[in-house]
Amino acid sequence: MRKVSIREAFGGASPALRNLSLGIVLFGIFMVFAVFLAYYNAIQGERQEEMRAAVKETANLARAFEEHTLRTLMSADQATLFLKYHYEREGKSIDIPGYIRDGRLPGEPFIIMGVIDENGDLVASSQVPLVTANFSDREHFRVHVNRDSEQLHIGKPVLGRVSGRWAIQMTRRVNKPDGSFGGVAVVAVDPYYFSDFYRQVDLGQNSAVVLVGRDGIVRARQAGSSTVAGQDLTGTELMNKLVDSDAGSYVATREEDGVTRLYSYRALLSYPVAVAVGIDRQEILQRAGGRSTHYYPVAGLICLGILVCVLLLLRFVARYKAYDEDLRSARALLEARVEERTRELSALNEELKAMNEEHLAMNEELQSTNRELWDEVGMRRRTEVELKHRNEELAEAYAELNTIQLQAYQQDKMASIGQLAAGVAHEINNPMSFIISNLESLNDYLGRLTRFIKLQEETVSELTGTHAGEGVQEDRLAVVGRLEAARQSLKVDYVIHDVESLINETFEGAGRVKDIVQDLKGFARVESESRLANINEGVESAINIVWNEMKYKASLDRDYGELPLTKCNIGQLNQVFMNVLVNATQAIDKWGEIKVKTWADGGKIYISITDTGCGIPPQLLNRIFEPFFTTKEVGKGTGLGLSVTYDIVKRHGGEIRVTSESGQGTTFTIIIPVTE
Repeated sequence: MRKVSIREAFGGASPALRNLSLGIVLFGIFMVFAVFLAYYNAIQGERQEEMRAAVKETANLARAFEEHTLRTLMSADQATLFLKYHYEREGKSIDIPGYIRDGRLPGEPFIIMGVIDENGDLVASSQVPLVTANFSDREHFRVHVNRDSEQLHIGKPVLGRVSGRWAIQMTRRVNKPDGSFGGVAVVAVDPYYFSDFYRQVDLGQNSAVVLVGRDGIVRARQAGSSTVAGQDLTGTELMNKLVDSDAGSYVATREEDGVTRLYSYRALLSYPVAVAVGIDRQEILQRAGGRSTHYYPVAGLICLGILVCVLLLLRFVARYKAYDEDLRSARALLEARVEERTRELSALNEELKAMNEEHLAMNEELQSTNRELWDEVGMRRRTEVELKHRNEELAEAYAELNTIQLQAYQQDKMASIGQLAAGVAHEINNPMSFIISNLESLNDYLGRLTRFIKLQEETVSELTGTHAGEGVQEDRLAVVGRLEAARQSLKVDYVIHDVESLINETFEGAGRVKDIVQDLKGFARVESESRLANINEGVESAINIVWNEMKYKASLDRDYGELPLTKCNIGQLNQVFMNVLVNATQAIDKWGEIKVKTWADGGKIYISITDTGCGIPPQLLNRIFEPFFTTKEVGKGTGLGLSVTYDIVKRHGGEIRVTSESGQGTTFTIIIPVTE
């Protein structure tokens, strides 16, 4: 066999070998291209993974800053409510520094707390001594003059006239007994309190954290080493995003510093402010770039290996060409000898073929019959065993499904109550606050009445001459005059009149706390048996549980009809009503209306819940009852609420209907058959 070079592999008379050599070269080129394509995809994958990790990181930080901001604003709101209540009771004699010393008002993180009267003058303050000033021109005063929003107003950062420091003024309106404007309760928070908290988290050199109001004005901002407040972000990407969604992420470039950042933002549901966290996009991509440098030597080694393989394959093709030429000569000689031997065996094969065909036909017929019989017997046995096994599995699965479904109902109920826990705590805290305040006032009134009774006893003693032996008795009219003066100074008539009002308010507040606790106990209880129940009472109980979340978003219109008692699992139906009411509340962006109507017709009870929220797109209506399907952001829903609702209604033999129009609202109609 002669030697053939690689160059000769592309020549010669064999088109197959030429095509094979060309294919090897093209394959090598393709592999090199594939390596570089894989390297490019790996780099892009690293960049995308870093961006996804950064989105998750900033979203978690935004959630943490949101919780810190919410706690601070709730503390300020409680302080303004406390000042409003006591000023309406005590007037200008309110002692704010004394409340702080007694621990009834917090001192931090507030710069100053005070009360401004209806003329705009500061009449009470936590600052000692009191420095008076007029605030009638300030926005946080003027916003309350014409109407009482019954909500906390979070003002823009301004330079304090009394404290001399930049502050965010948080105010509530004070009303006179006739409901007219009586002034403003104000708590000033240092915007740098938020900035200092943001600075504690190291997000990178060009990171930014901002607390901005729905009006577009920055309350606090920390960007690198810069701390500013009062900027106007109206028309920016952040404010446009807040119009569409209360939480999300986006990439934007700030004109002030030219830095492109990845932002995650979250809006507070209870107050008109939002928190945004931004990380320099260049810093995020540099993390992926650092790892991608390791791919260069690997890609080079792979390309070198591909080149060596291509050269070896081309060498093999060249050697194969020599073998092919020798094989052709040997094949021609062998074909001649085989042809001669074939003619000799052909005659013998014809005879054997005829005999074999006869025997094969008989064997095939017998084997076919046997296979059919065995297949039928085996199939019957397998079918019997499989049916028995399937029946056992179905019985176990049905029992397990009932247990799991009951657990899912209770878990979804407790998850819903957990999401509303902060609101329920707020509903309990409000009546408890004025109960405690009323008890303090009653204690003060008791002391005044005790002193007045003692004075009465002394006056009676003097008038009857008990102390006549100790000196000349005073003129009786003078004695009676002192008693009347004491009556006026101790405000005995006002105390007697106000005691009844305080006691009634205290009983009312205690009743509210009792109702809320009873409703919570009813929702938390696991009920596995049905009983006769009033559906109207169940609906009202669900409203009481979600009321704190609902009252800030919508007005409520109740229209209860006369309903017969029906045998049902009222605990599970209460869970249905609560899930639908919570969804209706969350569907409303700013302010809307929720209507609840019940009626009975044709042996069935109808419960209709209508909201004026964002509505459900038509393409999603047939999926809303699927388990784990939700249109809410991550962290705001489990996707089980409507699925559990659907299962509970079906288990009661009822049905649930949904009508919705995007941008107009949604109506859920729950139909329960009457069972006596």
